[in-house]
Amino acid sequence: MSRFAGGQQVRRLLSRLPRESVRWCSFGDYEADDSIPEYRGFIARDLHWRVVGTTLGYLYVNELQAKKMAARMWEWLAPFRPEVLWVVPEMSAVYVARHLADIGNLPIHATIHDAPELSVEDFISPVYLPFYMKSIRKLLSRSDGLDFISQELLDHTRDRYRLQEDCELLVTPPSLDPGHVRDVRTRGDGAIQKIGLCGTFRMSGERWARFLGLLAQLAHKIEFVSFTHRDDVPPVDLPGNVSFRFLPYAESESDVIKTFHEEDLDACYLGVWTDEERSVFGRTSLSSKILMYTASATPLIIDAGEETVAWRLVNTCGGGVRMSGNDQHDLEQLKRIFDNADGWRDMAVGSRELALTEFNLDQNANAFRESLCKTASR
Repeated sequence: MSRFAGGQQVRRLLSRLPRESVRWCSFGDYEADDSIPEYRGFIARDLHWRVVGTTLGYLYVNELQAKKMAARMWEWLAPFRPEVLWVVPEMSAVYVARHLADIGNLPIHATIHDAPELSVEDFISPVYLPFYMKSIRKLLSRSDGLDFISQELLDHTRDRYRLQEDCELLVTPPSLDPGHVRDVRTRGDGAIQKIGLCGTFRMSGERWARFLGLLAQLAHKIEFVSFTHRDDVPPVDLPGNVSFRFLPYAESESDVIKTFHEEDLDACYLGVWTDEERSVFGRTSLSSKILMYTASATPLIIDAGEETVAWRLVNTCGGGVRMSGNDQHDLEQLKRIFDNADGWRDMAVGSRELALTEFNLDQNANAFRESLCKTASR
């Protein structure tokens, strides 16, 4: 499991479950650590390297081996006597989960991090996509419990897919140990205004260029303090008052939070796709980078549509501003951060409050555990 994004979210939920109550069936091998309970890797066989990534290759790895993989898993799991099957429905897990649940007569709880139709469209062939989506629909209709990263994603999935009428539904946003949340700091002298940036750059070059144009109109020198790799930033010429400082790879999200706090950032930038073909992603997805921004007690600049979940949350707590596409309005919003000390502190307080409430691992893990127990009781 990755240490960022969805993989890290699963690790954190696992950390709040009693280790002796979980057995993890993996589709790969990981270095054992405290965030992973007892686990075993079950790796499917590949065909010839020439068909890896093709429709034939996917059918062989995912569908044709699913029953055998489930049988091998159950042989290991049976002495443990599991009561519920928790699955992150991506790739092979989509197929194996249904067979494993049938063998063990288990209820299924699935964790959904992205809209199912978008979760793998960039990774599998268009020819294979209909086969995959058919299996996704089967798994969702078979699931007794589901949790989603946002209310918007829950609503989208419920509207688009057939779910059980009494399915246990829960919103489990990205979560962080509240002990990592920093206090609101005293703002620096403002000689250089610093904007934090990390994670995947989900922004069109045109929208990014527009934002840089707004910064060019400010009476400040602007420095981006960036954990995002320079090759991932759209190749747009920087205005004379804007510069980038690229930081080395961080081992953990807590390292990013610590660095952002110590850098005395004035704002953090979160761009979300706004083009029509990615509207579902923009509206329903909640990037885990918002955890690091809010935990560092820094106001956010949300460059996204008004309907996005990120802006709904930030707006509710007063933790930042949104770039609307209207130059005059957006310049005024940026000046609220960079030219208004009282306004900046109010937004920093709101950003920190969002981390402590919406993204609080203690309360979210408790709700998740209760939901999992309800699903198991079925």
